[in-house]
Amino acid sequence: HIYDIYFSETDQIRVPTDLAQLRDMLESIEPNSTHGFMSFLTDIYERYEIARKYFLERTFRKPTDFYNPFTIYQGMKLKTFDKADNLIEKYVDNEKIQKMLAFQTLYIGIDPKRSPSLYSIIPMIELMFGVHFIKGGMYSFVRALQTLNEELGTQIYTNANVEEIIIDGRYK
Repeated sequence: HIYDIYFSETDQIRVPTDLAQLRDMLESIEPNSTHGFMSFLTDIYERYEIARKYFLERTFRKPTDFYNPFTIYQGMKLKTFDKADNLIEKYVDNEKIQKMLAFQTLYIGIDPKRSPSLYSIIPMIELMFGVHFIKGGMYSFVRALQTLNEELGTQIYTNANVEEIIIDGRYK
């Protein structure tokens, strides 16, 4: 499974990576929900392919490489002005399944009700390509950085005002 989602102490779902198991899980939550779920993944995958081909894998060396009718047209296909929760609700009626597809925008600190629908690409990437999570959660990364910096002789101050930053004896 990819992760567990907890709605309460007694209400949780385990999201499998296997497509047949995922279908079974969706159908156990709400019968006939797989079609909407798969339609959502298809829509967002098509947007991903547009973003990858025309934006992520291209070099924009001058303004006209980006600001031209063709690129603007491709950008409009991404429907970035839609909100993530509106896109998800278009395909999925069940609130639990909606939450399963929406919480990933929180990874980047954005509320699904305010985030552009393009960020709905995250659950599709997780399910189709896989994702690596930090063992122990995000805070374990912060702790590892702290440990490494302390080993290198860095002093870390918390709850303190910054008055200046000195690097190699120079003020920045």
